[in-house]
Amino acid sequence: MPKFSNKLVNYVASGWRTSATAVLQSGSFITIFTGVDQALTGVSSTASQRANQVLADTAPTAATKSIGVSVPYINPKAYALPALGSYGNSAIGALEGPGLLIFNGSLSRLFAIREKQTVEVRAEAQNLLNHSNFANPNGVVTSPTFGLITATANGTAGNARVFQFGMKYVF
Repeated sequence: MPKFSNKLVNYVASGWRTSATAVLQSGSFITIFTGVDQALTGVSSTASQRANQVLADTAPTAATKSIGVSVPYINPKAYALPALGSYGNSAIGALEGPGLLIFNGSLSRLFAIREKQTVEVRAEAQNLLNHSNFANPNGVVTSPTFGLITATANGTAGNARVFQFGMKYVF
């Protein structure tokens, strides 16, 4: 920070420290499942049999985009149930989900009061850019929300901007 000729302004406005962290993370992989026992194996788990990929381009088109809270991420017409008694042809982890961007920053300053006494003033911000980080879309073909992003990322990655202010007297 710059130094100022006025003693009071210099005391208040100079000597500040900044720090920042940034998290840029690619999305996790998504496997598209049928949600039903199409292979007739008797296994009823929704995450055991993969769907058929019928279109090469899995991105949503203007015709498949919906208006509302949910954000389309996968074209529902790109996947279909395989024929009864057979397995699907879609690859495990064939699609990549949305990535993360988190930028945190802080500003702090130590003010000397006496020889061994200081006051630290600190301001911190998590997700300073207030960037939305979304969870993976629903990857089950038989679900009514298939291909839609209906939530933000889990944990602190899904948080909105948060400010925190503090003051510490050290003696």
